[in-house]
Amino acid sequence: MRRPLAALMLACAACGDTGGSTTLASPDVARFETLVAPVLETSCASVSCHGDAQRPLALYAPRQRRLDPAARYDKTPLTPAEVRANYDAVRGFLDAASALDTTLVRRPLGYAGHTVVFEAPSDPGCRALREWLEGPP
Repeated sequence: MRRPLAALMLACAACGDTGGSTTLASPDVARFETLVAPVLETSCASVSCHGDAQRPLALYAPRQRRLDPAARYDKTPLTPAEVRANYDAVRGFLDAASALDTTLVRRPLGYAGHTVVFEAPSDPGCRALREWLEGPP
C-alpha cells in the first residue's frame, strides 16, 4: 500500500524536519502578559482588526471579543484562559530566528500591506514585542 505524498510530508514534519526554517523558542507567558498583552489589546484587538474570530491572530481584549460571548463588552481584565489563547495565537507568528524578522513584528511595521501600527522598530509597542521575544537584557 502506497502512502500519499501529503501523509509522507506530515510524517517528516512530525520527525522535526523544519525544511531549513528556524523559529524562536516559546517566550515567557508571564512576560507576555505584562509586556505584550497591553500592546495587543490597545493596538490590535479591536473588532476591525484582530478582535474577530475569523481573522488571523484573533485576539481577546477587555471591551472587545471575549471567550464568553456574554462578557463581550466587559471591561474586566482578561481571564487566564483568554491570556493563554492570545499567547498561543501569537506564537503562530514567531516564524523567524530574529525578533525583528518575525511576522509578529514585521506586519505591524507595514510589511506585506498590513496597516502600519508602529512607525519604526523603536516605537514603544514594537520595542515591547521585541523585548519579549529577545528575552531579558
